[in-house]
Amino acid sequence: MENKPYWICGTHSVIQAILNENRKIDEVWCSSLDKIKKIKVKKKFKILEKKNNEISKIFKNEDKFIHQGLAAKIYPLNKIEFKELLKKKPRTLIVLDNIFDQRNIGSIIRTSYAFGVDVIISSEKTVNLKSNSLHKASSGYVEFMNIITTSNVINNIITLKKNGYYIIGLDSNSKNHFNIIKEHEFKVFVFGSEGKGIRENILKKCDSIVSIKMKNNVDSLNVSNSAAIILSQI
Repeated sequence: MENKPYWICGTHSVIQAILNENRKIDEVWCSSLDKIKKIKVKKKFKILEKKNNEISKIFKNEDKFIHQGLAAKIYPLNKIEFKELLKKKPRTLIVLDNIFDQRNIGSIIRTSYAFGVDVIISSEKTVNLKSNSLHKASSGYVEFMNIITTSNVINNIITLKKNGYYIIGLDSNSKNHFNIIKEHEFKVFVFGSEGKGIRENILKKCDSIVSIKMKNNVDSLNVSNSAAIILSQI
């Protein structure tokens, strides 16, 4: 990942970035200094008071972004290495397969953090950790989630299986309810996109394939909603 700074906006995104001791920040623009002067800042960066229209110019090419009078120019976090994180034996991990929508990814990050998930793994081709959409949808909790970006999701799944993890794929066509996986201590949940779902070669690596029971002939949910339902039950 290139170590070039980029802009994010929104109250939660900016404040969480400030609170993350590992996040380097160049400067923060705010329409009112009251927005951040109560935050206990442990690092140095420029704080500039700017009018809302000045802040809006930063995001003029982004569709309908509400910056809430707060923006920050930040640097990417150091990449987390899969092998090093595996040594800590996290109990619950999520694998995102074929999910390109950064808002969905951000929402899943927020939900995962809320329910105590330790790690999210995603293809480096589908997740953009510099995305303002991702930061905002995560409500800033991307700052505190262990996110692994990888060139080969399947290799990571194979390694996890060898290390005693039970792999659960979510597929709306499955007749197995997700309650069957509650007895496994070390779990990996695999979520795919609404359109194509989990790729067939990854489904073959799963120990169980489960679905969420629904009524009224609804055949699928948004992936971030599905993740919320599953994770709230574990």
